Amino acid sequence: MKRIRLLAAGGALCAGLLGLVLVAAQPAPSLQLVNAGFEQAGSPPPGWNQESQAADKGEVRQVTVAGAAGRALALSPNGRNRGGDKPLGLGQIISAAEFAGRPLTLRSRLGAEGGAAAVVGIAFLDGSGAAVGARLVLRADGVPPLSVHSLRSDEAVPTTARQAIVFLVAEGQTGTTYFDDIELVPDPTPALADKHAQAIAARVSLVPAEDLGPVRRHLFGANVEWIRDAQGLWNSATRSLDADMLALAKTAGVSVLRFPGGGWSDSYDWRKGVGPQATRPRALHAPGEPEESPNVVGTDEIIEAARRIGADLLLTLNLGSGTPALAAEWARYVRARLGDDARPRVTWELGNELYMGQDISHAQTDPQTYVQRARATIAAVRAVDPAARFYAIGLENFGRYRFNAHRGWNDTVLSALAAEIDGLAIHNGYAPLLPGPEGGSAASVYRAMLAAPVNMAANLVTTMRQLHAAQAGRRLTLAVTEWGPLFAVDPANRYFDHVKTLGSGLYVARVLNVLLRTPGVTEAEFFKLSDLLNAGWIGRKTGGGYAATPALEVLRLYATNLSGRLIGTRVDGPTFSGGPIGFIDRVDAAPVVEAVASLTETGELAILLSNASLETPAEIDLDLDQTRAGSMELLSGPAPDATRGTGMISVPGLSFAQTASFGAPRPHGRDEITLETRPVAPGARLRLVLPPVSVAAFRLGAAR
Repeated sequence: MKRIRLLAAGGALCAGLLGLVLVAAQPAPSLQLVNAGFEQAGSPPPGWNQESQAADKGEVRQVTVAGAAGRALALSPNGRNRGGDKPLGLGQIISAAEFAGRPLTLRSRLGAEGGAAAVVGIAFLDGSGAAVGARLVLRADGVPPLSVHSLRSDEAVPTTARQAIVFLVAEGQTGTTYFDDIELVPDPTPALADKHAQAIAARVSLVPAEDLGPVRRHLFGANVEWIRDAQGLWNSATRSLDADMLALAKTAGVSVLRFPGGGWSDSYDWRKGVGPQATRPRALHAPGEPEESPNVVGTDEIIEAARRIGADLLLTLNLGSGTPALAAEWARYVRARLGDDARPRVTWELGNELYMGQDISHAQTDPQTYVQRARATIAAVRAVDPAARFYAIGLENFGRYRFNAHRGWNDTVLSALAAEIDGLAIHNGYAPLLPGPEGGSAASVYRAMLAAPVNMAANLVTTMRQLHAAQAGRRLTLAVTEWGPLFAVDPANRYFDHVKTLGSGLYVARVLNVLLRTPGVTEAEFFKLSDLLNAGWIGRKTGGGYAATPALEVLRLYATNLSGRLIGTRVDGPTFSGGPIGFIDRVDAAPVVEAVASLTETGELAILLSNASLETPAEIDLDLDQTRAGSMELLSGPAPDATRGTGMISVPGLSFAQTASFGAPRPHGRDEITLETRPVAPGARLRLVLPPVSVAAFRLGAAR
């Protein structure tokens, strides 16, 4: 996992807001923004405040520049503008009375040049001074001065808001940022459209003659971490693997377990997780981490878990602090434990995220050194098991998703190891990944998330081309070994626990569609099976016990219905735009309605449909290839942020932000997700209405 990198990724934007909140704590806020066009001269300009500790971090002046309506504010940062809580910036506080209870549009003329970035935003405080509601943030990076930028909040400013803080920040240490005509426009319309609005129309057709290959069962895998009793997979009360959690994983059709889990892999010593449990030592989660866990789930336990749910294994070798000899010993141990039937089938992954600049293992490296480690490890393991299968690791950066610190990593690794590996393992399915405590309106965050798979699909195609160019006579495949909805790793972020929502379940459907449609992607493991905090797809119910989150329910709909071979589908319907936000680039034409389908040799048909509109039902005209009958299962709920009544454990000394919502907060601990099954009468055409944010799975018999 990208924990350290993301916790540090708030940048000057977060720091700027924190610093300017201190500036804004002034008496008698006005009702209107003062000197919003910067025509009144001064340094700082009248109406605006600047922290004295930021005064030496750059120059503040008013200038005449192309695109400005009169004079504009110019902030030119210098080498002392390194972020922190006092960046080069200005702030102003006004009353929130005019905005409370209504959506708001933030508009400004912005520009930047010379490596700087201009940031303008607004945040809200209640009567106690605590932050409430969503922030609106505009950012201009490397665009000619000056152009109009705007952002509308789709959720209303909380009625508890008493003050609004407007902040301007210059990011960088060179160049100049420009600001002009900052406007705050309250909107009289509701945050979301009327739930009874007229449905959008879409037509879905099947193309049975278009054979897209077999349904790849290993696309439905999951990550299991060894830490914290394997995040609950080990039941300390019964001193055994948790039967309820295994039952949920088996019902969902989880087909692969990846272990020992994410960033912990490259400091993991498998020897501490074998032998009598009473003699197994505790271990730090990673070098320098303050927390340690007992090794109650190790090699034997993960093999047993895989056998009990009918899954295979992807074991990640420690290429950070480990050695080839240590890897070979593990392979020998695993082979002995599997016995003659060699089940579950095991594939070895050569490290985790060693290409990152700040990997949690502290073992990050360059591609040349990685190749040397990987080659030695492959040779050592194959000396023990000549048939061993391996994935090297890589990542092709795309858009704002730039976690590989080394240009050309994939090409270097593939050209050197193509003859020795079976494929490449990548991590590129997270959304929206909001750094620091910021975010945006719930609707804008969710639209960006649901549009993001369009960019993911393009990146997979690029990566597959790299594999094809390096194959050297072998058929190399792609594995996406960590993916899933992930909003934040900072508990102060209002979206921290949104992995468990209905909208996140819909995101799972959109990503699975991409994986299924991309030839050569043969394996994928979602992140992660369970978690005591925010990221687990098996969630802890508020009243005790476990529940399948909407994300896991969607995985079940795909894994248990699709079989045989994938066939083509055609969707004629509207599109939507989303982003940019967090680590997601803007997408201008994402389909609202999507479909995938499979057909067995005996003629059974499965169709998965989804509606990505946050507020409008979709009326779908579905053309079948022939007359069929069967059943449909529909996953839906009253709002995009509805949950199964799951939550997080309380952690002493750790506080969590109030969860963002689409209006009123969702009822605490209540299962709001609806799963219903309906019969499908015989016919060659079906008409149905999919609710907003919903997924439907059709299972239809052979043609009549």
